[in-house]
Amino acid sequence: MSVYKIETGEVGGFGNRIYKKGDTVEASNFPPGNAEKLEKMGILSKVLEPTAKEKAAEKKALKEAEELAKKEAKEAEEAQAIADKEKEDARIAKENVKSLSDNIE
Repeated sequence: MSVYKIETGEVGGFGNRIYKKGDTVEASNFPPGNAEKLEKMGILSKVLEPTAKEKAAEKKALKEAEELAKKEAKEAEEAQAIADKEKEDARIAKENVKSLSDNIE
């Protein structure tokens, strides 16, 4: 399946769909043979498919990003738990101070 980028203006495809400059389309978005004709006219330019090495590198980068996001989410949860504990400790300390001051009076 060939992938193209719209280089100029607007182009109509199947279902009266209008594609604009910069859009990425497939040959299947047009009647058979039209994408090739539009490419020859300079309206479309063929987008190169990524190599297996590029696909593997992208997959690796995505996996690393997911792992980093999970690690950061876990760290954020731990930080929130610490903050919640400190807030609860402060509330208890405040109650204790109030209780002591009430007992002194």
